[in-house]
Amino acid sequence: MRKYLLIIPIFLLVHMTAATAVEWRPLKLAELAQKIPMVDPKADAEAIFWDIRIEDREQNGDISLTLTHYIRVKIFTERGKEDFATVEIPRVGKRSIIDVAARTIKPNGSITDLKKDAIFDRELAKTKGVKLRGKSFALPNVEVGDIIEYQYKEVRDNELAQYQRLYFQRDIPAWNITYHLKPLSSPYFPFTMRSMAFQCNHPPFQKEPNGFFATTMTNMPAFRREPYSPPEDQLRAWVLIYYEEDKKIDAEKYWKTVGRQDFASFKPLLNAVGLVKRTAAEIVDGIDKPEEKLTALDAFCRSKIRNLSSSAFQLTPEERKAIKENHSPADTLKQTAGRGMDVNFLFAALANAAGFDARMARIPSRGDTFFSVQRPTTYFIDSFSVAVKVGDNWSFYDPATPYLEPGMLRWQEEGQMALISDSKDGFFARHNSSSRTAPGASIADPLSCSRMALSKAWSSTHTRAMRRAAASWSTMTCHSTSRRRNGRRA
Repeated sequence: MRKYLLIIPIFLLVHMTAATAVEWRPLKLAELAQKIPMVDPKADAEAIFWDIRIEDREQNGDISLTLTHYIRVKIFTERGKEDFATVEIPRVGKRSIIDVAARTIKPNGSITDLKKDAIFDRELAKTKGVKLRGKSFALPNVEVGDIIEYQYKEVRDNELAQYQRLYFQRDIPAWNITYHLKPLSSPYFPFTMRSMAFQCNHPPFQKEPNGFFATTMTNMPAFRREPYSPPEDQLRAWVLIYYEEDKKIDAEKYWKTVGRQDFASFKPLLNAVGLVKRTAAEIVDGIDKPEEKLTALDAFCRSKIRNLSSSAFQLTPEERKAIKENHSPADTLKQTAGRGMDVNFLFAALANAAGFDARMARIPSRGDTFFSVQRPTTYFIDSFSVAVKVGDNWSFYDPATPYLEPGMLRWQEEGQMALISDSKDGFFARHNSSSRTAPGASIADPLSCSRMALSKAWSSTHTRAMRRAAASWSTMTCHSTSRRRNGRRA
């Protein structure tokens, strides 16, 4: 291995590895001499800095997103060595990981570079037939007291940093975490990048000479996961970045507009004519009570329609290939098959045909983070269920999700505020949780609770929900990717 002995003046320069031409930041004597943690006295290792550059680009009509990571870590204990001396960088889909470089620095300033042939592209995890691949490497000759650092780029073609989460709390305490953002700049892209902070008050993004905008947070503790706690992103510090029109947004007007647009979009898909009307009449024939009619319609959609998004229906590849895309509830009836959203569209159309007022409603998931109407973005409320007017109240149905009883939603959605679509203005209505609430009890606003009270409230809700696990375990998700797979998005 090639080793370099640094003398004091070299600490003021940028170290350049001859073999790889990788540019490293200058090393500081204080970093090399540090013997105890600075952020958490019990830490096994701490990140001296974690620097992430996020750049959106457009070239010849093609867009891409590049994230450049640079991490420098100080090792304080044997456990820290075990936990951080081996690095795994996951690669999702067709994204690529390039320009990987790493090195180990001894307290005396000697450096051992990671050889290129020590970087492996391999399978990192496998579950239920889904494989996760990525880069993996072990930093050379790591001992307690050493500094390790590594860099890499993640390139995402045909993507922008739209709804990108910037985490300021990770699995290691950090002296400094910095994000540099370079939004897409194009005369054909009339949107500006916005940010929304959660559990942190980060300094404003400051413009840098190279076109980036940067913000830094210091002395950030590691995020510790605890059983029965609220969702991780409801507790740790992070910032959401996204593109939107460069104008002031009033939250109340925003949601009214979204609900109105949803109503116009879904109206053609909920028509109660022809075959749909005749089928609804047959299903509810002889049933008097409104709730029993809706239960019958729900049971029909669950038992007679093969849900392509549900694991409850086992279809062969040939059967799936034979099923065409549905363009109306009538198509779903004719094929007796469809995606999860097709099943919900059919239920709403049947309910309308049976004389009800049924509409599509957006509903958030508390399995990710707690929804607030004061945040004017549909990012946190992108799942859909069916709202049906029964008397003076709205009831909610989701026949697309298996194992749910009529009127029940997934536990992540129970008791949430739903945005109901309307021809004039969208409006919010709360789903009545299927769990019984003790007389006199009230539901506190989770955004105004203290962290301890929030944890207790979440634990109680989670415990009640787990008693109904059979109704939702197969569809549990903490991120919208699972909802997309289940066809819960339009």
